Amino acid sequence: MYLTPLNYDRFFKNVFSDPKIAKKFLELINQLDTPLLDTPL
Repeated sequence: MYLTPLNYDRFFKNVFSDPKIAKKFLELINQLDTPLLDTPL
């Protein structure tokens, strides 16, 4: 699981409100494997 800074909270709530979007988004994150998204709270 990726932990994100608090300022991303609203954005992620909007994204994950739709299961289809959430799934695509998680797949995208997994493909990118971006260190910035691996920042702990």
